[in-house]
Amino acid sequence: MVNFNPFGEKVPSSVSVVATEEMQEIAKVTTCVMPHGSRLSPDGKRHYSACMMDDLAVEIDTRTLKVSRHFVVTKGKEKGVMGAPGTEPAKPGDVTCSPTWAQPSSDGRRLFVACNKSNEIVVIDVDGWKLLGRWPAGMGCTTWP
Repeated sequence: MVNFNPFGEKVPSSVSVVATEEMQEIAKVTTCVMPHGSRLSPDGKRHYSACMMDDLAVEIDTRTLKVSRHFVVTKGKEKGVMGAPGTEPAKPGDVTCSPTWAQPSSDGRRLFVACNKSNEIVVIDVDGWKLLGRWPAGMGCTTWP
């Protein structure tokens, strides 16, 4: 579950890790500003969320409960980066995607990130942590699946 205050300051927020049998929060992993769209990889080893205010996709290793890497989805600046993102939020003019969800493919080899601002889907190769392309998606691509 992602956590953020939509009415407060734009500060790094977290993803809650919940033990489902007990329905108890066991950890909070700080990720980015306004994490959205919490999804697990098919094998359960990775968690993905999109960072609406930072133009990022974030991957959490579910075994260590730490951010393992993040991906910049800003158009023209796309790149995969190891580790957690910095704590300095993106400048509003630098945000070209404003992603609202990140969905792994059924085989876990691709990550699809929906861009609210540009109406595109960013496609990321998970193994190589590199951009495969951007698909035009039209209005409505960012509605909650």
